[in-house]
Amino acid sequence: MECLWKEKDGVHNDFGSKTILEEYNLGTKSNITRIKNALLDRELIEITKHGIFLEDPVFKLWMKR
Repeated sequence: MECLWKEKDGVHNDFGSKTILEEYNLGTKSNITRIKNALLDRELIEITKHGIFLEDPVFKLWMKR
């Protein structure tokens, strides 16, 4: 969930930076890859050249609350 909160806070790239890893308690860089793949498989996120974004509009509204 920390990965999704990061996106909600407006951070769409640089997931692997040390600051982001520590601030959002994401674990290791390999853990980010597993999280990203799981969220892609569930069609909750979308990866574009501009970054990673929540794809599901209902989930996006829920995260903003």
